[in-house]
Amino acid sequence: ALVENTEKIIVTGSRIPRANLVKSGAVTVISREDIEASGFNNFGDLLQSMTVSSPSSNTLNNGNDSGVTNFNLRGIGSNRTLVLLNSRRLPNGGNGADSSPDLSAIPTAIIERVEVLLDGASAVYGSDAVAGVVNIITRHTEDIFEISAHYGESAEGDAENYNVELVAGIVGDKGRFMLSASYDEKSEVYAGDRDFSRYALNLN
Repeated sequence: ALVENTEKIIVTGSRIPRANLVKSGAVTVISREDIEASGFNNFGDLLQSMTVSSPSSNTLNNGNDSGVTNFNLRGIGSNRTLVLLNSRRLPNGGNGADSSPDLSAIPTAIIERVEVLLDGASAVYGSDAVAGVVNIITRHTEDIFEISAHYGESAEGDAENYNVELVAGIVGDKGRFMLSASYDEKSEVYAGDRDFSRYALNLN
């Protein structure tokens, strides 16, 4: 039998430029102090107040939506803004074929900071990060026990909203444990309750 020796080639590196993997991007960091000073009891509403945010489903104006809070970065669509929790992907939320995570499902009390990558990162994360990435970092550096409550209403004296949050955590040498619970209730306001929206006006 004829035996031929073959040469094995192992590639341990590449000189192909990888600009999309190593380039720096603009990152906006929202600290816990910023969240507390904003007055929002839903940090999804705080994200929607950013200048780079486009209209999307929120807790203030649900209309025909499923009551979720999404973040639409640069107007490309909330399904093109990747939302991470401690650098891990969040499952989609809401009713029906909702393809975006519900930010209302994350209690504000457990958030340490929010990092928003204001640049596309599809080369790293895939097509759901075309607009950018939101990474939510939770509190895990110290023992904690906090109870907070919020109350608000509109200038007309209606649209009352209540929010109560509890967070408790223990940090040890071998791990950590955190428990969080929240209750949120918002009273409805109909279009007929305001003069400017009581009648539908069409310009022809």
